[in-house]
Amino acid sequence: MIDQLHVGEEAFRLEEPFTLFRNDKCVLKISDGAIVVPLYFNGESLGYFFHGEGKLLLDAVIETPKGAVGKPIERNIETPFIMIAPASKIEEIRGKLRKAENENLEQRGYANAGEAVEAARNLCYAMFRKSTFCRRPEPQSYVFGFQRKDAEKLDLLAAKGDKLVYICGENIFAFKRGKSIMIKSNRLVIAKNNKIITLVKPPKTPFRGVS
Repeated sequence: MIDQLHVGEEAFRLEEPFTLFRNDKCVLKISDGAIVVPLYFNGESLGYFFHGEGKLLLDAVIETPKGAVGKPIERNIETPFIMIAPASKIEEIRGKLRKAENENLEQRGYANAGEAVEAARNLCYAMFRKSTFCRRPEPQSYVFGFQRKDAEKLDLLAAKGDKLVYICGENIFAFKRGKSIMIKSNRLVIAKNNKIITLVKPPKTPFRGVS
């Protein structure tokens, strides 16, 4: 996919707060003043690079007959991230963009628009370098890649309709109508049709030699 991906040459700023994504399980918002760089796939608008102050809210609670498992996730997003979105959402965002001035760029640590564009290229490379995907994502699908402060790997959020997957480090949350999967802290929880299966991975036991 990386060969067909093109990063725009201009940097913009978001004029007002905006809800980038919302469904029954998740909300992702970005504040006004965020730096934005357009992304294209084979010449068509694909999404955006964002760098601003955002917030991710995820209802990671799995309801079971024996009670609730997990808890809501609230995450402040201050590092750059990539958004791939349906054409209608891309157009809606485009109408709220204005060309970024140097003072806007400097607030995010960029000396000029070129540095913001380069940051977008680097994040796209990190996200798509191993992808063999060679066509535009399906309509109504969303993909977000969040840069982490402490690692080279990205956190990912993908959604389409009632399906949603969130990968944060070694933790995985997947939801589909009537079915939920959670992998966290060496524990796998699968809930489906009011039934639940929990598997716990035992801690590693250090090897002790025999003298």
